[in-house]
Amino acid sequence: MAELEWSAEDEASLVLAVGLLEKETLTDTLLSIAGAAASVGMKGVSAIVPAKVGSSLTDVLSRILQFTFDKVLLTVDREGSGLTSSNWFSRISVALSGGGGGLAGLPGTLVELPVTTALLMRSIAQTAAREGEDLSTAEAKLECLKVFAFGGPGSGDDEQNEGYFATRVALATGLPRLAEKSIANIVPALAARVSGRFAPLVSVKLGSQGVAVVGAVAGLIVNSAFADHFERKARGHFTVRRLERTYGEPAVHTRYEAQKAKLGAR
Repeated sequence: MAELEWSAEDEASLVLAVGLLEKETLTDTLLSIAGAAASVGMKGVSAIVPAKVGSSLTDVLSRILQFTFDKVLLTVDREGSGLTSSNWFSRISVALSGGGGGLAGLPGTLVELPVTTALLMRSIAQTAAREGEDLSTAEAKLECLKVFAFGGPGSGDDEQNEGYFATRVALATGLPRLAEKSIANIVPALAARVSGRFAPLVSVKLGSQGVAVVGAVAGLIVNSAFADHFERKARGHFTVRRLERTYGEPAVHTRYEAQKAKLGAR
């Protein structure tokens, strides 16, 4: 069967998606914020985040992701009814929640995490709906959860971004098929995998927000960066999925990798 001819608009959409998914990363931004905060008295993540918090952060995030998944995604319909229509509102809300958490220092930042995560989840779902995802399906809901894994360090020792398709494969490998298991059985396992890639970004967030007053300013900046990052990743991911529904996964993957090489992205 001959490959469907791509429209110029879809070609441009793919180019944009590659840039959003491969070239835009959050780690450097967060580290620069944390470094600026350190210059006025913060000594980095290890100095202000207790070891027991750092060692259990992945588990905590896994539970937060499961909770926000239940509260945000399991109650929406096909078009995302019940979600606000503006990602701008979500981004402002995320930033303000970070400022409030930072003002209270590390304890406030930890309390603020579920709120920030829920707002991010809502923004991701809005983007999914705009790109044609049917949010009444379990598949679309799970894809929203996966967005939290994009752009963070991978599972290797070099802690480099694995790349978009490598992350998709890593998240899917060994995971029960949706047709074989209910969504309630899949979410905990997927959330655990996603949290492993989400945690390094959150740990730097904790470091930059962990001192009161300084943390309030850093919290606004960090959470604004978080909102922008995950909006970009969601837009890229759901653009790719939209193209896959039209042209098929193999054709999109091939063109994606070619464009990635052309742009010199990792």
